[in-house]
Amino acid sequence: MSTTALSASAPDSVLCIDIGSRTQDALLFTRGETPANIPRMVLPSPPLLLARRIAALTDAGLGVYLHGTLMGDGFIPALSRHLDAGRIAAMHPATADAFAANGVALPAALAREESCPENCSPLRTGDVDLSFWKTLCRHTGLELPLLVAVAARDLGGASGETPGNMSVWRDTLFRAGKDGVPAETLMHSAAPAGLARLAAIQSVTGGPVADSGAAALLGLLSVRAIAERSHREGLLLINAGNSHITAFLVYRERVFGVYEHLTFGIDREQRIKDFTDFRLGWLPGESVIATGGRGCLFVELPPEAEGFKAAYITGPQRDLLRGMGQMAAAFDDVAQTGCFGLLHGMGYI
Repeated sequence: MSTTALSASAPDSVLCIDIGSRTQDALLFTRGETPANIPRMVLPSPPLLLARRIAALTDAGLGVYLHGTLMGDGFIPALSRHLDAGRIAAMHPATADAFAANGVALPAALAREESCPENCSPLRTGDVDLSFWKTLCRHTGLELPLLVAVAARDLGGASGETPGNMSVWRDTLFRAGKDGVPAETLMHSAAPAGLARLAAIQSVTGGPVADSGAAALLGLLSVRAIAERSHREGLLLINAGNSHITAFLVYRERVFGVYEHLTFGIDREQRIKDFTDFRLGWLPGESVIATGGRGCLFVELPPEAEGFKAAYITGPQRDLLRGMGQMAAAFDDVAQTGCFGLLHGMGYI
């Protein structure tokens, strides 16, 4: 099995955060600690928290002023409801430009203001608040992490362009050709061009980043039995997230195909057909996009993978795919599979 080599100078403690549409899952790893004893938690996601703060201001009859960095767009419906209720809402122009440049449709009535208008409460946008995590460590007696690694699903491109993460996977897969992509290379020491959300996160943390689907993939490969099986036959590894389902064709811990669709975008029958065709390399990306998905990419599939028949499924919505494969999780913790995947991608486990 292949894992990323861990340098002797690598930090002894790492905070790993996997940001989804509904939750942010976190664990604080210290070298030498057994996985069962690693402190961990599941909290509301930053976009969901921001949506709740906006809703509270709506109910209080107060205005909203948003400023900060690009983040997940799950707060936009709450912002629209705020404006529909006749409340004031404004955003700093640089923040608004960042969202618009990444294909996020902001409400038309949202004002652009350089500073917070009167009778508005300022709210900062951003996926990672390091002060929160430092305060949490201080109050719980935990060691402050020396490195922060984060996984998040990137936003789509503007003007109908190929969504960011699919574009990066396309370039990565095509560059790898028939040999596939080593799974650990889906961890990034520097956010790839086009993944603006991950770049915004990295500007705060300074640490490595990954797509949430890639982190879940790495989490499944941290399970020794799954990684070893991938050296004998091809596997379909699936992450069923709250918003998106991402699947990978994996052989010898290398990626030969990737698929992404909305979790609730198609019915079970269509999903089974998609996976059947995906395993064989027969599923056109255009067909996935036509049904509301993000796409599907392949390189030449190795015949030794034998059709990628065996499947492992993780993620919070895995029960939707029951019967399509074997349920799995890193260290028996499905909520933290992405975080363990970050550790695996960096070579810690």
